[in-house]
Amino acid sequence: MQQGLEKHGLEYRNNLVGQGYDGAAVMSGKHSVCRLLQEIGLESQGDRAVDARGLLAQIDLNFIGLLVMFKKVLGQSKFLSDMLQSPSLDLSAAVSLVDSLLATLQKYRSEAFFEVVWREVEEMAVKCDQSWEKTEKRQPKTNRRLHDYILTTSTGERRVDKNDRENFKRHIFYPVLDSMTGELQRRFSKRNCTIMKGIQALHPQSITFLQEDALFSFAKFFDSNVDYLTSELQQIKRLLDCKEKSGMQRFTTLLEFVVFLEPFKELFLELFRLAKTAIVIP
Repeated sequence: MQQGLEKHGLEYRNNLVGQGYDGAAVMSGKHSVCRLLQEIGLESQGDRAVDARGLLAQIDLNFIGLLVMFKKVLGQSKFLSDMLQSPSLDLSAAVSLVDSLLATLQKYRSEAFFEVVWREVEEMAVKCDQSWEKTEKRQPKTNRRLHDYILTTSTGERRVDKNDRENFKRHIFYPVLDSMTGELQRRFSKRNCTIMKGIQALHPQSITFLQEDALFSFAKFFDSNVDYLTSELQQIKRLLDCKEKSGMQRFTTLLEFVVFLEPFKELFLELFRLAKTAIVIP
């Protein structure tokens, strides 16, 4: 198999190995895979040829459509996924990426964008010698014993939309977009995004460090006294400024900030409590 892939110039290690949402990695080698399977299907080795023909039979328009969708739609989530897994995660920036991704998915859920996707599906189908004209199947008939009766319930027959384009759009493309949108909205609800921004505002390396708006919204979820917190923020900024001028190095982690606040926890009661809360939130 590997020799066959290399024969057709397919860098399978780079093109066929990728994460589930990285459709581009799979699509880049699809033409060579089809050619290889076609050649194997003509071989005299029974099991090998049967397996190849079986795989080719499964590469239909839906399969090609899914690959295109992985590249154009699911690939958009890669930026957010990479940021959320980054050691230097910026939660505030992640919230912005979530909003951007939701807006993109909403834009994609349109007839105009689906036309672009389906055009690419048809072009790839032609390159892979994959026809989208289905063979007409025998139409099912109602049992003769039911001819003299009025049917008020289903007889088990399922009506299938013969239009591949409409079928893919209604049953795969739009449901995937709706599912992704719903899951993003559930995981990154307004409450969760507010908490993420609040945690980021307590990180010393963040550009939003000790930003009042983010911390006030965060504090309300934990019944903090915002009036006390306002005074504490003013005092801690002055204290940090004096310490840095005297030669103290700037903190690099939230934990270091909490350790610094420990001796002053009676003075910065609300801020210290929020910082400890931010550390233990998973």
